[in-house]
Amino acid sequence: MQQRMAGKFFSSLRARITIAMLCLTAVVSSMFALMIFLAFERLERTVLHNLVADEYKLLERSLREDPSTRATRTALFKSYLGSDPDLPMPFRDLIPGTYHAVEFDGRDYEVLAGPQSEQRIFIAYDITEWENLETPIISILAAGIVLTSLLAIWLGFRFSHQIIAPVTALSQRLATIDPEQRGIRLGAEFAGAEIESIADSFDRYSDRLDRFVEREQMFTSAASHELRTPLAVMQGSVDLLDEAPELSPVARRATDRIRRAMREMQEFIEALLFLSREKKRSISEHGQCELAGLTAQLVSDYRILLKHKSVELTFRNDNELLLDVPPALPTMVVSNLLRNAAENTDSGCIQVVLSGRQLCITDTGRGLPEGAKEKIFDRDYSSKSGGGMGLFLVRRICDRFGWRIDVASGAAKGTVVSVNF
Repeated sequence: MQQRMAGKFFSSLRARITIAMLCLTAVVSSMFALMIFLAFERLERTVLHNLVADEYKLLERSLREDPSTRATRTALFKSYLGSDPDLPMPFRDLIPGTYHAVEFDGRDYEVLAGPQSEQRIFIAYDITEWENLETPIISILAAGIVLTSLLAIWLGFRFSHQIIAPVTALSQRLATIDPEQRGIRLGAEFAGAEIESIADSFDRYSDRLDRFVEREQMFTSAASHELRTPLAVMQGSVDLLDEAPELSPVARRATDRIRRAMREMQEFIEALLFLSREKKRSISEHGQCELAGLTAQLVSDYRILLKHKSVELTFRNDNELLLDVPPALPTMVVSNLLRNAAENTDSGCIQVVLSGRQLCITDTGRGLPEGAKEKIFDRDYSSKSGGGMGLFLVRRICDRFGWRIDVASGAAKGTVVSVNF
């Protein structure tokens, strides 16, 4: 939980602004501190070089005027001639040139070694105090980097709230919009703000979405009226035909098939209209369905489809199961599963078992080809020419109510489909 919260914070816009300010401040302050240190080092080298060079020239001039001149030594300057027996060992092997921080007797010296000659000159200037200054200077610069970084964090965290205030306001405004509201436009509310273009883009998207929803609602209304009306007319016509005493048995079987097809069409319309609405809305807000009786009726209907095949269709139920959903929806699920089993079984049997809250349909048909199990519920998948939306609607209905559907199958091994209600 803590890791998730930390990850959420560091991925937020406010944290990114703070981190960006910290990185920028740290880089700038580090470069500034480095420039100060390098400038100090360069100044130190220049001053020390000039000091020992001037002292070297004085001693060299004195030796030219009076070869008997002796090297002088003070608290800071020490001069030696190559013939001096007390010439320090660290100086003896130096080639001509200037050397920085040569250690001798626990002290650091800036040393200028003259060219090789009988009276070779060495000038040493005590720079121990200069060297000791480097540590506090480095510490001060490091402390400055740390303090400016902490200041950057504080400023970034403090002012990032103001920086992202328009984004926060837009996010909160979007969160208050009811999905059923239409015609909402936010551009005017954020006019002049940095996120006005985002609000305008949302308005354009919302306008397109409103037109799409309007078209969907018009289609739903038209489908509900225009499709149901002809079905009602056909239903009445079939009922009149059934009342005719001269109707032959063949004609009565035909009217039964028409009535069954109309019922399936009605269930299909009800399911589509239900799935076209949000989860909190449905065709019928209140409805109940007794699954055992519904399944028994569907099994009886599908036996007619199998009369030309050597397939036995059986149904067994161990209990009654009452579902708090409109009957059209479980009918859509069971009907499509039975239809798929009937179409893919040429011989053998289809067993339908309702036990507890689980309905299991087992067939001895062709089974599913390899790799088909993962995509049989996709909208565009079908094992037959022309395709269909049956199993796609089955998955949508099951997902809507939290019903679990499982498929076990193999090529030429039949299929077992179970739905846990």
